[in-house]
Amino acid sequence: MAPRNILTVQTIPAYGGKINPAVASLVAGSADNHEFANDGTTYLLALNLNAATRTITAVGVASSRNCNHAIDTVATVAAVVGGVPGVALIGPLPPEAFNQATGEVHIDLSATADVYLLAFKGTTTPAP
Repeated sequence: MAPRNILTVQTIPAYGGKINPAVASLVAGSADNHEFANDGTTYLLALNLNAATRTITAVGVASSRNCNHAIDTVATVAAVVGGVPGVALIGPLPPEAFNQATGEVHIDLSATADVYLLAFKGTTTPAP
């Protein structure tokens, strides 16, 4: 298998703010070719601009948290309707149940046409 495409995790600044969608990773290539670093507070946003639904899978790993069974998390992303994209939000994903040995979560897609992914997490607002 070819190396996976790394999705750069965007961070939402403390006290609110925004993420920059211009640097969001766009899905391209094979359907099982994406990963992102996960610390247990990271989310994956999936947008579907295609007329067909898509399936996004966060690949689980066997761990004591899930009785040594690899249990995937699967989200169906609706098709675009009237120009409005289908949206799915996955996470947060517990590292012990989803992180590969390298610390990344592997993401598999049922199809790649017109699907966009963004990995993001928030910043804890400091106490006053």
